Amino acid sequence: MPIQRVLIIDDDEISQMVLSYQVEDILHAETIIVKENGEQALRFLEEAIDQQSELPQLIFLDLNMPQLSGYDFIKLYEEKYATHLPDTHLVILTSSIRKKDEEMTKQYPSVAGFYRKPLEEAQIKEILAAAESN
Repeated sequence: MPIQRVLIIDDDEISQMVLSYQVEDILHAETIIVKENGEQALRFLEEAIDQQSELPQLIFLDLNMPQLSGYDFIKLYEEKYATHLPDTHLVILTSSIRKKDEEMTKQYPSVAGFYRKPLEEAQIKEILAAAESN
């Protein structure tokens, strides 16, 4: 199933712009939703579930953000939203070079991948192939 709806959660405007362009150009997604932090993203998911709107099929999540970190988002996502989004792929996209961050995200079943910014076209195609195969 082609990816039509993508949610980007990142507080960096340049990262938002670059990833939005890549998603549009490579994935040809119809809808790209950008949220600046985890709180905004959780509110968006809550409203979409309540209104039975179309939910994102792919979520790109930064780890280091103000207000609600990527880790906090993942915990709340798994507690409240993952069951409503069984076909959604949650992908970490971070500038962190700490190996510990990659290892820590592996403990969360909802995390489908860990990538460092900026994404290369081959990585986006890899993410797309994994998401479409489920």
